[in-house]
Amino acid sequence: LSGKHTEKPIVLYHHGSRKGAEAWDFLTGFSGYLHCDQYPGYLRLSQQDVTLVGCMAHARRKFHDSLPKDKTRESDATSVANQGIYYCNQMFSLDAWEDLSVEERYEKRQSELKPLLEKFSDWCSKKSISVLPSGKLGTAFQYCIKHMDKFMNVLKDGRLELSNNKAERAVKEIVMGRKNWLFSQSGTGA
Repeated sequence: LSGKHTEKPIVLYHHGSRKGAEAWDFLTGFSGYLHCDQYPGYLRLSQQDVTLVGCMAHARRKFHDSLPKDKTRESDATSVANQGIYYCNQMFSLDAWEDLSVEERYEKRQSELKPLLEKFSDWCSKKSISVLPSGKLGTAFQYCIKHMDKFMNVLKDGRLELSNNKAERAVKEIVMGRKNWLFSQSGTGA
């Protein structure tokens, strides 16, 4: 799926499988930015002239998943997991510059989003040492620390986005229907 600030948007729904080789084959010769969820199959693409851009919605979801199931978010607003969610929410609220030009959005990100991303990165590094790495919160921190360079790539171009939710919503129908179509006699019938 092309970005929302593209002149000629495209959506590609079918590509054989989710194997990393599919992305590698399809994007051979491509240079530019690729928003992705850090699925390991995409990481090989950084060997080409492809800049991977991380998805902050995935980072936020990891912190959300680490919240205890028996507590609501409001009841423990000071928990470390909620602090991670708060950082992500701040980034999304800051990046609501839809009416700005690409250049203006780039400048706003440099002046406002970059310091927040850097603060989030420092916070993740400091807090990660006080949690078990194998727990859900530890997993959230490890994900953020491991992919922080890809989250920072959103600062490189005003056309980029903080999340790849738009692409994920585009394929949601296919993902939801996959089991329903499993027993179809043909691809056309499915």
